[in-house]
Amino acid sequence: MTVKRHAIGVVALILLAVGGWLTVFPSEWAGGQSLRAASLRLGPFLVVLWLAFPQLARLPAWLLSTVPVLVLLLAFRPRWFFIALPVVLALAILRPRSSTRRGNSG
Repeated sequence: MTVKRHAIGVVALILLAVGGWLTVFPSEWAGGQSLRAASLRLGPFLVVLWLAFPQLARLPAWLLSTVPVLVLLLAFRPRWFFIALPVVLALAILRPRSSTRRGNSG
């Protein structure tokens, strides 16, 4: 287990605890509702990220860099997202594999 994975898990637990606390004991502070909402949305996301961390480490770097681009595209140009997502998926599936084969010398 890596330190990054442990850190993601700890932050997820803290966010879930803060969100739960602010749900049970609402704050008088103006930003309390926003903090509660953000904590209850980011906490489960980080739990899923924590669970998937070993598999995410095996993804190619270019594929990870396309995720923020797709999110921004979805936010600003939603119709373009339906064109960009299949293109990225096709590139991920159809990319050339390494040509090294085991046990086939000669």
